[in-house]
Amino acid sequence: MRINFILPRSTNTPMGGYKVVFQYANYFSDKGHDVHIYFVINAKSNSFALLRARISGRFFKRSTYRSISWFKLQDNIHIHYDVSSNIVKSIKQGSVIATHWSTARLVLDSNVREKDKFYFIQDFESFDPSADERMIEETWRFGLNNIVISKWLQYKAAELNVPAILIPNFINQKEFDITNLVPNMERGDTISFLWHNNSRKQSRIGLKVLKKVKKEFPNLKIIEFGATVSNDDAVSESYQNADLESLSNRIYGQSAIYFMPSSVEGWGLTGLEAMYHSAAVISVNNGGINEYAVNGESALIIENNEKAMYEGIMKLLRDKAYRQYLVKNGIEVANKFSLSKSGDKFINVLGGGFINE
Repeated sequence: MRINFILPRSTNTPMGGYKVVFQYANYFSDKGHDVHIYFVINAKSNSFALLRARISGRFFKRSTYRSISWFKLQDNIHIHYDVSSNIVKSIKQGSVIATHWSTARLVLDSNVREKDKFYFIQDFESFDPSADERMIEETWRFGLNNIVISKWLQYKAAELNVPAILIPNFINQKEFDITNLVPNMERGDTISFLWHNNSRKQSRIGLKVLKKVKKEFPNLKIIEFGATVSNDDAVSESYQNADLESLSNRIYGQSAIYFMPSSVEGWGLTGLEAMYHSAAVISVNNGGINEYAVNGESALIIENNEKAMYEGIMKLLRDKAYRQYLVKNGIEVANKFSLSKSGDKFINVLGGGFINE
């Protein structure tokens, strides 16, 4: 089966949504499918803006726009950089999958059968400055075969009176080597968190809270990672564009606690990855965390305010027995969400057309 993923133009920057698509692409390729990834320039066909972007990508910023160095895609995956909307519309074979609100119209206008037009929805993307809620909702109503990654997105689809099938996110256990993990009890007072410039992630608020915690725990080690980092003096270690080895052994694998201050998450993949690495997770009640964690059992889920963040972190630092309880249950939860399980369901949906749940 030919499978065509349609993504916005790549900037060769690690992003969770792209990573999930790439993981599926590798899995489908390993299963013998003909996988194509199209990175689309958001410009009108035959326009000067399109021509300028292509020239820049091909000759001046090739490593930015025509390369993927942060994730290893299988060699037999066909990657199409800097394509125009006409290229996508001309696809005539296989399943065509929009992965962002800006690519949904292209898939709608493509020349494959209606049953082969899909929309992979990883969040309600109204945070995008180029869109508003009305525009996002319109794409959900295009009549594409909507696939969502979480229950709250499925509920959102129901509110809009559009069908959507749920295929939950996952962890690709093969990516991480956890054979030599330090037990949580031996990790000291170490907390990691994702630094992100998107205000919904609330990274600045999270760091502010961690600085307050550090006053009570002077030896607190704060680890940050992300496509960008804060470079704040209070941070002990910063990892920009961390590779899988760093994530596993230097970030998650060293963390007694993983802190997710984000206010809204489509899924919250970093929390699940941290659980897999035996870190106790504390998260704001952001929607995504509830897709895999239960408050007080596999994670500490708190209200979205600084007081709750501070008190929750202090509880996990002081009550190590409770922390170990969360760690044990978190590991069990993380092992339930596998790439093979979600990948096989995705393939079945693509092969059999849309299945309404």
